[in-house]
Amino acid sequence: FQWEKHIEPVKEKVLTKTESIEAPTGGSSKEGIGGKKEAKEIGDRGEQFVTEFESRWLRQEGRPALAEQVKKTPSGQDDPGYDVISFNPITEEKIYIEVKSTAEKELKNFEFRESQLKAAKSFGKNYYIYCVTDVKSPNPKIEKIVDIANKIEQKSISYQRLISYRIYF
Repeated sequence: FQWEKHIEPVKEKVLTKTESIEAPTGGSSKEGIGGKKEAKEIGDRGEQFVTEFESRWLRQEGRPALAEQVKKTPSGQDDPGYDVISFNPITEEKIYIEVKSTAEKELKNFEFRESQLKAAKSFGKNYYIYCVTDVKSPNPKIEKIVDIANKIEQKSISYQRLISYRIYF
């Protein structure tokens, strides 16, 4: 992949009360029109992009030792509820990142599974959702959602729960 060289801080996605979380009507939000194979490719690209982004960001912040420790969670194991482990460059605390990816220019919703909600509750403000858009382009964009469990609990966003959650913007 040829990702953008200069790293900017990730902007937090602003969620409003009218935006919602809803259970999916079928399939994964990464699935899209092309089916499961394309969905996996989009998801994998987003996770790779975020892993590389976090490593470069930590190096740019003068934290090369932390950058070396950024890692993607291994596939084929129990679902821990996040995709990437990174670090806060100031406090050195671990950050647990769930990646939601799309080839589109805007991510309108995503599935939020029970394992992800459990991880979000467990890690609190150290649990981020990175919404990666335009993932097939040379310059994907990232917006983050911090402390989603608190946003759900405080009902600062609306949602409908069935098997899992789908987040709408």
